[in-house]
Amino acid sequence: MLGAAGLILFMLGALAVLYSTIFAATAGLSRQFADVVGIAGVYRFDDYKQRLKWQRIMVVVFNATPVPLYFAVKLPALMVTISGVSMALLLPIISICTLY
Repeated sequence: MLGAAGLILFMLGALAVLYSTIFAATAGLSRQFADVVGIAGVYRFDDYKQRLKWQRIMVVVFNATPVPLYFAVKLPALMVTISGVSMALLLPIISICTLY
């Protein structure tokens, strides 16, 4: 109905939504991972510089991992399904850890 302009608007909207999702998830998960590693005793949890180092490492890892996985698996629907199931299993753990 909207033609080419509608397609362009849709693609721009999809890009904005997906980018913001990746941006927020990467920021949150990298902080959570750094906290878990600190609580597990890999570094002193009260050492801010070490925590920041682990956060930065995980930002790189979390952003660099999907591309090689896509080229190795080549089944994006399966990857999305696995991601959804793993997040469904992870959410109760995150909730418990938040209350802890």
